[in-house]
Amino acid sequence: MENVTFVTSDKKELYMKKWTGQFIPNAIILIAHGMAEHIDRYDDFANYLLSKGFYVYGYDQRGHGKTAKTVDKLGYFAKINGWNRVAEDYNEMYNFVKEKHPDKKIICLGHSMGSFVIRTFMFKYPDKANYIILSGTANGENFKILASKLLAKFIKKTKGEWYRSKLLRKLTFTDFNKDIENSTTEFDWLSKDKKNVRKYIEDPYCGSTFTASFFYDLFKGIEHLSMEMNINKINKESKILILSGSNDPVGEMGDGVQKVYESYKNSKVKNINIKLFEGMRHEILNEVGKTEVYEFIVGWINKNI
Repeated sequence: MENVTFVTSDKKELYMKKWTGQFIPNAIILIAHGMAEHIDRYDDFANYLLSKGFYVYGYDQRGHGKTAKTVDKLGYFAKINGWNRVAEDYNEMYNFVKEKHPDKKIICLGHSMGSFVIRTFMFKYPDKANYIILSGTANGENFKILASKLLAKFIKKTKGEWYRSKLLRKLTFTDFNKDIENSTTEFDWLSKDKKNVRKYIEDPYCGSTFTASFFYDLFKGIEHLSMEMNINKINKESKILILSGSNDPVGEMGDGVQKVYESYKNSKVKNINIKLFEGMRHEILNEVGKTEVYEFIVGWINKNI
Protein backbone atom coordinates (compact mmCIF):
# COMPACT_ATOMS: atom_id res chain seq x y z
CA MET A 1 0.00 0.00 0.00
CA GLU A 2 1.29 3.43 -0.93
CA ASN A 3 0.01 6.97 -0.40
CA VAL A 4 0.33 9.40 -3.31
CA THR A 5 -0.71 12.98 -4.04
CA PHE A 6 -2.68 13.27 -7.27
CA VAL A 7 -2.98 16.74 -8.82
CA THR A 8 -6.09 17.40 -10.92
CA SER A 9 -6.37 19.60 -14.00
CA ASP A 10 -7.60 22.48 -11.82
CA LYS A 11 -4.56 22.06 -9.51
CA LYS A 12 -6.45 20.42 -6.65
CA GLU A 13 -4.37 17.97 -4.62
CA LEU A 14 -6.19 14.69 -3.93
CA TYR A 15 -4.95 12.16 -1.39
CA MET A 16 -4.66 8.85 -3.24
CA LYS A 17 -3.88 5.31 -2.12
CA LYS A 18 -2.81 2.36 -4.19
CA TRP A 19 -2.60 -1.27 -3.21
CA THR A 20 -0.21 -2.97 -5.64
CA GLY A 21 2.23 -5.89 -5.54
CA GLN A 22 5.09 -7.61 -7.32
CA PHE A 23 2.84 -9.46 -9.74
CA ILE A 24 0.91 -8.84 -12.93
CA PRO A 25 -2.67 -8.00 -11.88
CA ASN A 26 -5.77 -9.61 -13.35
CA ALA A 27 -7.45 -6.19 -13.47
CA ILE A 28 -7.55 -2.85 -11.65
CA ILE A 29 -10.30 -1.69 -9.29
CA LEU A 30 -10.78 2.09 -8.94
CA ILE A 31 -12.82 2.98 -5.85
CA ALA A 32 -14.97 6.06 -5.22
CA HIS A 33 -15.92 6.24 -1.53
CA GLY A 34 -19.11 7.55 0.05
CA MET A 35 -20.17 10.79 1.71
CA ALA A 36 -18.59 11.82 5.01
CA GLU A 37 -15.97 9.07 5.00
CA HIS A 38 -12.61 8.40 3.32
CA ILE A 39 -10.58 5.86 1.37
CA ASP A 40 -8.60 4.59 4.40
CA ARG A 41 -11.80 2.82 5.51
CA TYR A 42 -11.49 0.51 2.48
CA ASP A 43 -8.17 -0.98 3.55
CA ASP A 44 -9.57 -4.43 4.46
CA PHE A 45 -11.49 -4.68 1.20
CA ALA A 46 -8.56 -3.47 -0.89
CA ASN A 47 -6.15 -5.92 0.73
CA TYR A 48 -8.60 -8.75 0.08
CA LEU A 49 -8.76 -7.77 -3.60
CA LEU A 50 -4.96 -7.57 -3.69
CA SER A 51 -4.75 -11.11 -2.28
CA LYS A 52 -6.99 -12.28 -5.13
CA GLY A 53 -4.76 -10.87 -7.85
CA PHE A 54 -6.09 -7.33 -8.35
CA TYR A 55 -4.50 -3.92 -7.95
CA VAL A 56 -6.63 -1.29 -6.22
CA TYR A 57 -6.59 2.50 -6.48
CA GLY A 58 -8.70 4.94 -4.50
CA TYR A 59 -8.64 8.51 -3.28
CA ASP A 60 -10.25 10.95 -0.86
CA GLN A 61 -12.76 12.98 -2.83
CA ARG A 62 -12.95 16.76 -2.56
CA GLY A 63 -14.15 17.87 0.85
CA HIS A 64 -13.29 14.49 2.37
CA GLY A 65 -10.52 12.93 4.44
CA LYS A 66 -6.92 13.94 3.84
CA THR A 67 -7.86 15.80 0.65
CA ALA A 68 -9.77 18.27 2.85
CA LYS A 69 -6.66 18.34 5.10
CA THR A 70 -8.51 19.78 8.13
CA VAL A 71 -11.92 19.00 9.61
CA ASP A 72 -13.17 22.56 9.12
CA LYS A 73 -12.74 22.10 5.35
CA LEU A 74 -14.84 18.93 5.19
CA GLY A 75 -18.04 18.86 3.17
CA TYR A 76 -17.37 21.31 0.35
CA PHE A 77 -16.71 20.45 -3.30
CA ALA A 78 -16.02 23.63 -5.26
CA LYS A 79 -17.10 27.23 -5.79
CA ILE A 80 -18.91 26.41 -9.05
CA ASN A 81 -20.05 23.20 -10.75
CA GLY A 82 -19.07 21.12 -7.73
CA TRP A 83 -20.68 17.88 -8.86
CA ASN A 84 -19.26 18.04 -12.37
CA ARG A 85 -15.84 18.73 -10.86
CA VAL A 86 -16.07 15.63 -8.63
CA ALA A 87 -17.11 13.49 -11.60
CA GLU A 88 -14.20 14.91 -13.60
CA ASP A 89 -11.83 14.01 -10.75
CA TYR A 90 -12.86 10.38 -11.18
CA ASN A 91 -12.33 10.60 -14.93
CA GLU A 92 -8.86 12.05 -14.45
CA MET A 93 -8.05 9.35 -11.91
CA TYR A 94 -9.28 6.73 -14.41
CA ASN A 95 -6.99 8.21 -17.07
CA PHE A 96 -4.06 8.10 -14.64
CA VAL A 97 -4.65 4.44 -13.80
CA LYS A 98 -5.12 3.54 -17.48
CA GLU A 99 -1.82 5.21 -18.33
CA LYS A 100 -0.10 3.14 -15.65
CA HIS A 101 -1.79 -0.09 -16.76
CA PRO A 102 -2.75 0.36 -20.45
CA ASP A 103 -3.40 -3.33 -21.09
CA LYS A 104 -5.55 -3.94 -18.00
CA LYS A 105 -9.30 -3.67 -17.59
CA ILE A 106 -10.52 -1.17 -15.00
CA ILE A 107 -13.48 -1.96 -12.77
CA CYS A 108 -15.20 1.21 -11.54
CA LEU A 109 -16.54 0.66 -8.02
CA GLY A 110 -18.47 3.29 -6.11
CA HIS A 111 -20.17 3.16 -2.73
CA SER A 112 -23.11 5.41 -1.78
CA MET A 113 -22.13 8.94 -2.88
CA GLY A 114 -19.33 7.26 -4.79
CA SER A 115 -21.94 5.24 -6.69
CA PHE A 116 -23.50 8.52 -7.81
CA VAL A 117 -20.09 9.70 -9.01
CA ILE A 118 -19.73 6.47 -11.00
CA ARG A 119 -23.25 6.77 -12.41
CA THR A 120 -22.39 10.28 -13.61
CA PHE A 121 -19.12 9.00 -15.08
CA MET A 122 -21.15 6.31 -16.89
CA PHE A 123 -23.11 8.77 -19.02
CA LYS A 124 -20.34 11.35 -19.40
CA TYR A 125 -17.71 8.83 -20.49
CA PRO A 126 -19.59 5.77 -21.79
CA ASP A 127 -16.57 4.50 -23.74
CA LYS A 128 -14.61 4.13 -20.49
CA ALA A 129 -17.35 2.83 -18.19
CA ASN A 130 -17.21 -0.83 -19.21
CA TYR A 131 -17.16 -2.62 -15.84
CA ILE A 132 -19.28 -1.10 -13.09
CA ILE A 133 -19.99 -2.08 -9.47
CA LEU A 134 -22.47 0.09 -7.55
CA SER A 135 -22.70 -0.43 -3.78
CA GLY A 136 -25.30 1.20 -1.54
CA THR A 137 -26.81 3.31 -4.30
CA ALA A 138 -30.25 4.94 -4.31
CA ASN A 139 -33.11 5.91 -6.56
CA GLY A 140 -32.93 9.57 -7.51
CA GLU A 141 -36.38 9.82 -9.06
CA ASN A 142 -38.34 10.79 -5.99
CA PHE A 143 -39.85 13.88 -4.42
CA LYS A 144 -37.43 13.89 -1.49
CA ILE A 145 -34.43 14.48 -3.76
CA LEU A 146 -36.13 17.40 -5.53
CA ALA A 147 -37.34 18.93 -2.26
CA SER A 148 -33.91 18.52 -0.66
CA LYS A 149 -32.22 20.19 -3.62
CA LEU A 150 -34.55 23.19 -3.41
CA LEU A 151 -34.04 23.41 0.35
CA ALA A 152 -30.25 23.27 -0.01
CA LYS A 153 -30.38 25.94 -2.71
CA PHE A 154 -32.43 28.21 -0.43
CA ILE A 155 -30.13 27.69 2.56
CA LYS A 156 -27.05 28.26 0.41
CA LYS A 157 -28.51 31.53 -0.88
CA THR A 158 -29.72 32.84 2.49
CA LYS A 159 -27.08 31.48 4.88
CA GLY A 160 -24.05 31.13 2.61
CA GLU A 161 -22.36 28.24 0.82
CA TRP A 162 -20.35 27.16 3.88
CA TYR A 163 -23.35 27.11 6.22
CA ARG A 164 -23.83 23.74 7.93
CA SER A 165 -27.54 23.01 8.30
CA LYS A 166 -28.88 20.64 10.96
CA LEU A 167 -32.00 20.16 8.84
CA LEU A 168 -30.02 18.99 5.81
CA ARG A 169 -28.06 16.67 8.10
CA LYS A 170 -31.33 15.24 9.40
CA LEU A 171 -32.50 14.50 5.86
CA THR A 172 -29.32 12.57 5.04
CA PHE A 173 -28.22 10.99 8.31
CA THR A 174 -30.70 11.05 11.18
CA ASP A 175 -33.76 10.02 9.17
CA PHE A 176 -32.03 6.84 7.97
CA ASN A 177 -32.17 5.47 11.51
CA LYS A 178 -35.97 5.54 11.74
CA ASP A 179 -36.27 2.11 10.10
CA ILE A 180 -33.59 0.53 12.32
CA GLU A 181 -35.03 -1.22 15.36
CA ASN A 182 -33.43 -0.60 18.77
CA SER A 183 -30.83 1.82 17.43
CA THR A 184 -28.43 3.19 20.04
CA THR A 185 -26.44 5.67 17.91
CA GLU A 186 -27.14 8.09 15.08
CA PHE A 187 -25.27 5.80 12.70
CA ASP A 188 -26.67 2.34 13.40
CA TRP A 189 -28.08 2.37 9.85
CA LEU A 190 -24.52 1.98 8.53
CA SER A 191 -24.10 -1.62 9.67
CA LYS A 192 -24.90 -4.17 12.36
CA ASP A 193 -21.19 -4.28 13.21
CA LYS A 194 -21.06 -2.19 16.38
CA LYS A 195 -17.27 -1.92 16.21
CA ASN A 196 -17.49 -0.48 12.70
CA VAL A 197 -20.14 2.03 13.77
CA ARG A 198 -18.10 3.05 16.82
CA LYS A 199 -14.96 3.57 14.71
CA TYR A 200 -16.98 5.72 12.30
CA ILE A 201 -18.35 7.86 15.13
CA GLU A 202 -14.90 8.31 16.70
CA ASP A 203 -13.25 9.23 13.38
CA PRO A 204 -13.03 13.05 13.08
CA TYR A 205 -13.17 12.70 9.28
CA CYS A 206 -16.47 10.79 9.33
CA GLY A 207 -20.06 11.83 9.93
CA SER A 208 -19.62 15.60 9.82
CA THR A 209 -22.41 18.03 9.05
CA PHE A 210 -21.63 19.12 5.50
CA THR A 211 -22.14 22.51 3.87
CA ALA A 212 -25.22 23.79 2.07
CA SER A 213 -23.10 24.06 -1.07
CA PHE A 214 -22.20 20.36 -0.86
CA PHE A 215 -25.81 19.27 -0.44
CA TYR A 216 -26.99 21.40 -3.34
CA ASP A 217 -24.27 19.94 -5.57
CA LEU A 218 -25.07 16.40 -4.42
CA PHE A 219 -28.84 16.57 -4.89
CA LYS A 220 -28.47 18.36 -8.21
CA GLY A 221 -26.06 15.65 -9.34
CA ILE A 222 -28.40 12.84 -8.28
CA GLU A 223 -31.31 14.51 -10.05
CA HIS A 224 -29.24 14.87 -13.22
CA LEU A 225 -27.89 11.31 -13.32
CA SER A 226 -31.43 9.96 -12.83
CA MET A 227 -32.80 11.67 -15.93
CA GLU A 228 -33.86 9.26 -18.65
CA MET A 229 -31.92 11.17 -21.31
CA ASN A 230 -28.70 10.64 -19.34
CA ILE A 231 -29.40 7.01 -18.49
CA ASN A 232 -29.86 6.41 -22.22
CA LYS A 233 -26.35 7.74 -22.89
CA ILE A 234 -24.58 4.93 -21.05
CA ASN A 235 -22.75 2.16 -22.87
CA LYS A 236 -25.24 -0.64 -23.57
CA GLU A 237 -22.35 -3.12 -23.59
CA SER A 238 -21.30 -2.18 -20.05
CA LYS A 239 -21.28 -4.93 -17.46
CA ILE A 240 -23.01 -3.61 -14.35
CA LEU A 241 -23.38 -5.11 -10.87
CA ILE A 242 -25.66 -3.42 -8.32
CA LEU A 243 -25.18 -4.44 -4.68
CA SER A 244 -27.05 -3.45 -1.54
CA GLY A 245 -28.09 -4.67 1.87
CA SER A 246 -31.73 -5.70 2.12
CA ASN A 247 -31.95 -3.47 5.23
CA ASP A 248 -30.23 -0.42 3.74
CA PRO A 249 -32.45 2.65 4.25
CA VAL A 250 -30.49 4.59 1.61
CA GLY A 251 -31.72 2.07 -0.96
CA GLU A 252 -35.23 2.08 0.56
CA MET A 253 -34.73 -1.45 1.91
CA GLY A 254 -34.13 -2.73 -1.60
CA ASP A 255 -37.05 -0.98 -3.33
CA GLY A 256 -35.04 2.02 -4.51
CA VAL A 257 -32.14 -0.15 -5.62
CA GLN A 258 -34.54 -2.29 -7.66
CA LYS A 259 -35.78 0.87 -9.40
CA VAL A 260 -32.20 1.79 -10.33
CA TYR A 261 -31.72 -1.70 -11.76
CA GLU A 262 -34.93 -1.41 -13.78
CA SER A 263 -33.99 2.01 -15.14
CA TYR A 264 -30.76 0.62 -16.60
CA LYS A 265 -32.47 -2.54 -17.76
CA ASN A 266 -35.08 -0.47 -19.58
CA SER A 267 -32.33 1.51 -21.31
CA LYS A 268 -31.29 -1.77 -23.00
CA VAL A 269 -28.14 -2.49 -21.01
CA LYS A 270 -27.45 -6.12 -21.89
CA ASN A 271 -25.44 -7.33 -18.90
CA ILE A 272 -26.74 -6.07 -15.57
CA ASN A 273 -27.20 -7.92 -12.30
CA ILE A 274 -28.52 -7.02 -8.86
CA LYS A 275 -27.80 -8.66 -5.51
CA LEU A 276 -29.37 -7.81 -2.15
CA PHE A 277 -27.52 -9.24 0.84
CA GLU A 278 -30.10 -10.42 3.34
CA GLY A 279 -30.13 -8.53 6.64
CA MET A 280 -27.23 -6.24 5.77
CA ARG A 281 -27.46 -2.47 6.12
CA HIS A 282 -25.77 0.34 4.18
CA GLU A 283 -22.06 -0.44 4.41
CA ILE A 284 -21.99 -3.97 3.03
CA LEU A 285 -18.19 -3.75 2.68
CA ASN A 286 -17.90 -3.14 6.45
CA GLU A 287 -20.82 -5.27 7.58
CA VAL A 288 -21.09 -8.42 9.67
CA GLY A 289 -20.47 -11.17 7.11
CA LYS A 290 -18.58 -8.86 4.74
CA THR A 291 -16.45 -11.75 3.44
CA GLU A 292 -19.55 -13.02 1.62
CA VAL A 293 -19.75 -9.67 -0.18
CA TYR A 294 -16.03 -9.69 -0.98
CA GLU A 295 -16.26 -13.20 -2.44
CA PHE A 296 -19.31 -12.30 -4.50
CA ILE A 297 -17.57 -9.26 -5.98
CA VAL A 298 -14.43 -11.20 -6.90
CA GLY A 299 -16.56 -13.95 -8.43
CA TRP A 300 -18.43 -11.43 -10.58
CA ILE A 301 -15.21 -9.74 -11.70
CA ASN A 302 -13.52 -13.01 -12.64
CA LYS A 303 -16.59 -14.06 -14.60
CA ASN A 304 -16.90 -10.80 -16.53
CA ILE A 305 -13.41 -9.52 -17.32
